Amino acid sequence: MTNSRTPATTWHERVAQWRSSGLTARAYADENNLSLERLRYWSARSRRETQVPQLLRVRVVSAGTAAAPLELRSPSGWMMRIDAGADPGWLAAVLQALR
Repeated sequence: MTNSRTPATTWHERVAQWRSSGLTARAYADENNLSLERLRYWSARSRRETQVPQLLRVRVVSAGTAAAPLELRSPSGWMMRIDAGADPGWLAAVLQALR
């Protein structure tokens, strides 16, 4: 088995090689003397790290008269509630920072 202090870049390379090999995770781990659990861990981590959050452009057609807050939810689970009177420039800056 490999040392647990293997650099992340090495694991990312191993995961890419495994995925392109056509082998099952178990077969690849066995052939390369790797821990199956570590290979699966780094595979999941690599997938999470390469996912890009998607923000959609929205256009406000008309300002409503109700003071209901705007609620944003991400696929990863975070939620942000913004008061109806929030400054549009501030909101644009926050959304840009979340990209």
